[in-house]
Amino acid sequence: MSPRSIPRPHLSRTPLLGIFGIAIVLRGILVATTRGDPIFDVPMLDAEYAVDWARRIQAGDLWGSPEGTAYFRTPLYPAFLAAVFFLPGPDLLAARLVQAVLGAVTAVLLASVAAARFGRVAGVAAGLLAACSWPLLVFGRELLIAPLSLFLGALILRVWDGTSPSARLGRWLGIGALMGLAAVARPNSLAFLPIALILAAYGPGRRGDARRPLVLLAGVVLMIAPVTLRNRVVSGEWIPLSYQAGINLWIGNHPEADGMSAVLPGFSSWRNEDVAAYLAREYGRPVGPAEQDAHFRRLAWGAVRGAPIRAFALLLRKTGLFLQAYEIRNNRDLYALRERNRLLGLPWPDFGFVGPLALLGMGLVWKRRRELSHLFGYAIAMAAGVILFFVCARYRLAAWPPLLVFAGAGIAGLVAPGISRGRRLLRLGILVALLLLARIDFLDVRHPDPSQPHYQYGNVYARVGDYDAAEAEFRRALSLTPGFSEARHHLAATYLRRGRPDLALPELRLAVAGLPNSFRVRRALAEALEATGRIDEAVAARREAAELSAGDPGDLLALANALGMMRAYSEAWDLFVRLDSLGWSEDPYYEFNAGQTALALDREEEGLALLRRATRHEEVREGAWTIMARYHLSRRDPEPALPVLSEALLHAPENVDLRRLRAVARYALGDADGAVEDLEKVVELDPADSDSRRRLDEILESSGLGD
Repeated sequence: MSPRSIPRPHLSRTPLLGIFGIAIVLRGILVATTRGDPIFDVPMLDAEYAVDWARRIQAGDLWGSPEGTAYFRTPLYPAFLAAVFFLPGPDLLAARLVQAVLGAVTAVLLASVAAARFGRVAGVAAGLLAACSWPLLVFGRELLIAPLSLFLGALILRVWDGTSPSARLGRWLGIGALMGLAAVARPNSLAFLPIALILAAYGPGRRGDARRPLVLLAGVVLMIAPVTLRNRVVSGEWIPLSYQAGINLWIGNHPEADGMSAVLPGFSSWRNEDVAAYLAREYGRPVGPAEQDAHFRRLAWGAVRGAPIRAFALLLRKTGLFLQAYEIRNNRDLYALRERNRLLGLPWPDFGFVGPLALLGMGLVWKRRRELSHLFGYAIAMAAGVILFFVCARYRLAAWPPLLVFAGAGIAGLVAPGISRGRRLLRLGILVALLLLARIDFLDVRHPDPSQPHYQYGNVYARVGDYDAAEAEFRRALSLTPGFSEARHHLAATYLRRGRPDLALPELRLAVAGLPNSFRVRRALAEALEATGRIDEAVAARREAAELSAGDPGDLLALANALGMMRAYSEAWDLFVRLDSLGWSEDPYYEFNAGQTALALDREEEGLALLRRATRHEEVREGAWTIMARYHLSRRDPEPALPVLSEALLHAPENVDLRRLRAVARYALGDADGAVEDLEKVVELDPADSDSRRRLDEILESSGLGD
């Protein structure tokens, strides 16, 4: 009789419902008690990226991506969010509630696997650990891929565990499809594929039948192929899933890497556009997704080959980081979040408890390793998929499903009947030793930068418009870490939003010194300089921003505008011509500003045509009409100005500037009645406009209309 055919215990409905109930209640309480707290509620960084992408999908952009090319990150989670957003009620609340259900189902799935393999006690223990561990509670409400990937991991284990040697090929196709779906959620999960193919052919009860691994592989390809084909169509390059792996490999293995910080060499902080601009400067041309991925892969493997001893030491360090208890932050400081919520602050299990229990469980069932090869294999593959890159709490979550199952085995081994007192004490002693080892900070990971939570909170408060709170948080971050240039930059951005460029300017000058490669800081500096009338300096800052961003069209447009303020119209026009060649001629601000520049260069026909096109866009429409009218009036040619102004006032009847200008045009053409009509409306709309009131009185007196 093969191991698969041996009757195995299972949990009845009552304990499974209990596990589900505990999990859903805890997650529901957490959602309820954190709702309204912007620190918990406002999506930031990776969560913001996913939510924005999901809303684009919801709006009908099914095949798009934030980068406009191949996927930098895989699309399953944004697509999942987009589907959830169609549910009634606030979309972010709906997403968090659906994720709470996913978390509860995940706990039930893992309880079932543990019970089937190690008995009912193990099943209940694994389920309760999955229901109550505080990292799973935190990430269950975060709008990140973790809840979905945890669910898919647990589902893969549950389906595989219930697959007998005699199962039909359709079952293996389904397992492959689940693995492919997990890869579309998180490509690291493909680390299990080689192991899965071997186990499908040679696992317990199987005799080298090649059909099973081939069918499993077909299921994986079936899920991945649409993403690959989409990437090919959009980018022209063969990218199976995404092009994020290379940069993450470099982050985790560059010569100064510590194995846990998402620091890209040469950047104190970065976004995708920073990387694209850096590579464009390096190569002297735009770099495509596949070439970017290959660039960073070469750097990473070059660092490994160039210093293999250092690379091996780093690998050992990352293995230690994976096994230790501390939940290493990535986007958020998890311990700061615990301090803000009473439920999270309770002594729930963490990896420092689950990990040692799992290691104990693995040791206790090691003699059954062939029968349990899928569980061991999945745990090793998920751990390797993290350690190869860099370690943090949310990436380590990928290994939680099999480890929770083994943790259930560890607890069952401690309380198992029929073992001697000495053996029980030995097992307990091993567990205590593992718990202590996990809690000892051998790798100095428990002294993170204390300014980071304040910086993150400042960004959240700025996002919701609470600028007083944002300023206080940024200043607190700077008091703790005076050289924190990103915090200084964001403090300055807060001042700019409050209309205080005078306060922003000194902060930005310091931020530029600390972030010499940041085009975003140069943009903010130029904005503050323009607002304070330092146009020459603003032009210099705009030039630096355009250079650092490798000629980003937005920076070229801003530079052209600044040159226009400085009356360097010829150079500005050259930039507008360049922008036209880059396909920006339909941009409303291009049309508006290029039109003004053309008029300043006496290119009347081009300038008026551009401004006429600009009137199609609501954001610049009134300004374009005003510029055209002023141009005609400045040329003492009121006749073409009048229809422009009349058309404008049909769309903006209460625009005081347009009314004043039409009064001038009407009076110049001898229409005193019309001029009086417009000036009376101006005075009605703006009673404080003494000049218009005086002009109205003069016209009434000179034309006799006041009698």
